[in-house]
Parts: sequence; C-alpha cells; structure tokens
Amino acid sequence: MILIVVSVCTATGAWNWLIDPETQKVSFFTSLWNHPFFTISCITLIGLFFAGIHKRVVAPSMYPLIVFFQVRYFSH
Repeated sequence: MILIVVSVCTATGAWNWLIDPETQKVSFFTSLWNHPFFTISCITLIGLFFAGIHKRVVAPSMYPLIVFFQVRYFSH
C-alpha cells in the first residue's frame, strides 16, 4: 500500500514538474528545488527500494506461480 501511494505521488509530482514552463529555463537542481513534492516523493521512492520494499511485493506474488508450475510439471 505504501509503495502504491508513493508511486502515485511521484507520478503526479513528475507530471507537474514536466509541464512547468520554468523547468526548461532553470538548472536541474533549481528545478528540483522549485518542486519539493516531486523531489521528496522521488527520494522516498528510492529509499523504499533501497529498503527492499520491492522484494515484499514481488516475492509473495511469485509463490502461487511457482506452485502452479510445480504441480503442473509433476502431474504429467
């Protein structure tokens, strides 16, 4: 749930960052400074990935698939 919320926040912030006409006129770091919502969302998302949240999302969804293939393989 946290990953979904942070991903949506990052996507929303990215959209606002990209459509802002000031983004093209100023430097990259100034642009990030002008869009703190996007910057904080990106940092949070990167932090969650470094903390391993993607493993908690991907691993549980893989177990049913592995069981399905094992049962299918051994049933023949």
